[in-house]
Amino acid sequence: MGSSAVSNMTASDFMSTDILAVSPDDNAFDLGSSMERFHVGKAVVVSDLEFLGIVSKETFVAYMHKYPDTNIKELKVEDFMEADVCTAKPDESFESVVELLMCQKSMIDCVPVLSSGKFKGLISSVDMTKYYLKNMDGKYKVSKLMHYNPLTVDDYTPLSEVIQAMRNMSEKRVLVMSGNTLVGIVTIKDMGLTIFKESAKKQGVSVKSELTAGDVMTKEPIVARPKDDAAVAAGVMLKKKIGGLPVVSEKLEGLIDRMDLIKGIKLSF
Repeated sequence: MGSSAVSNMTASDFMSTDILAVSPDDNAFDLGSSMERFHVGKAVVVSDLEFLGIVSKETFVAYMHKYPDTNIKELKVEDFMEADVCTAKPDESFESVVELLMCQKSMIDCVPVLSSGKFKGLISSVDMTKYYLKNMDGKYKVSKLMHYNPLTVDDYTPLSEVIQAMRNMSEKRVLVMSGNTLVGIVTIKDMGLTIFKESAKKQGVSVKSELTAGDVMTKEPIVARPKDDAAVAAGVMLKKKIGGLPVVSEKLEGLIDRMDLIKGIKLSF
């Protein structure tokens, strides 16, 4: 797709409209369980189509510390909703949407599209990853876009500390090390399922203190190489339905994720 074609694109041209919509009064546990069962990462919170916010696996993890003494089955969607979200208009330019995604809170990797406050669609980092794969082949190497100091923890680190570190650093994933060797990755998806299973059994939204990063990590994660074409990394993310890849050579070099691909799109303007 040429630069002139991109310059004529608006948010309505590439937004997704088949998005899960929920009410702020819906039960949070029921929603979270459904999201896990059907592999849905986020939902928009609306009232009579008026956009109120976003609820996602990331917001569940980010806000669970607010309810240490409340059973998750008693909480509502609004208790885990993020209302402070950048939005776009249907006629917003492609370049403007990319800028909005870059400025969005890290746990909200999407831009809702609104018309007079009414929800019309959503543009996500997955949509941008598809764009990168289709239009940016051969443009950048992984080493150009990756970030070089990803969050890492030891495999014996308590999961509660992993969650706190991810919250403090606004990260969606953490790489798990055994010494200097990459042995796994812990993502919001991994933690979300664990949190819901544990919290449903007791009073309070938390995880068992004895769980460690090694207990919940995905072992032997798929990796990228610094010299790989970033479009190849984009294709792997889409095919495997994952948001990021550790980058390794003889040792851990960094991490490339969907937001890094969006950074590459911005660099191409």
